[in-house]
Amino acid sequence: DREMKSKYNVIIEVSDQGEPIQVATKVLKINVIDVDDETPLFVRDITASPLEFSILEEQSSGVILGNVTAIDRDIGENGAIDYEIIDGNELEFFKLIVANNSALITTTRAIDREAHESFLLTVKCLKMATHWQRLKQSFARNPYNADDLSEIKVMVNVLDIDDHILEFERHSYMLGIRN
Repeated sequence: DREMKSKYNVIIEVSDQGEPIQVATKVLKINVIDVDDETPLFVRDITASPLEFSILEEQSSGVILGNVTAIDRDIGENGAIDYEIIDGNELEFFKLIVANNSALITTTRAIDREAHESFLLTVKCLKMATHWQRLKQSFARNPYNADDLSEIKVMVNVLDIDDHILEFERHSYMLGIRN
């Protein structure tokens, strides 16, 4: 198992039965080649609270909220990780930008806090090698499974800004006073 030990050095000794005995030694270096046998996962407790990110309402698209990072004990291409939002993004306010085995969570458009106070997203990590084999719809609206360490919850809180003009409830008021 390459994840347990990736290199071995073996000392080989040969000798003859002559008088005097002739001996030769050589160090044989063995490198264990990685196979794609590990699955990516998030390092979290099963009872962990969601990651929390915040954004001011009405900000333009492309705002980076934060990132999520999983690990895969394989190396090279075998250890490449991809990410998908599998729940909580039905209105497609968010997208993931995957780079260096991490995923940046960004906005796709402005969010009005009066319409949406928060979003609870489920992000799944998976093998990059399987990216071309799957359809996006295959993960659509799957409930979060806390026991599955390939999933993590992300809470996005939309913070209020003072973007509404004060208004009276009625256009005009009439008040009478009895004397």
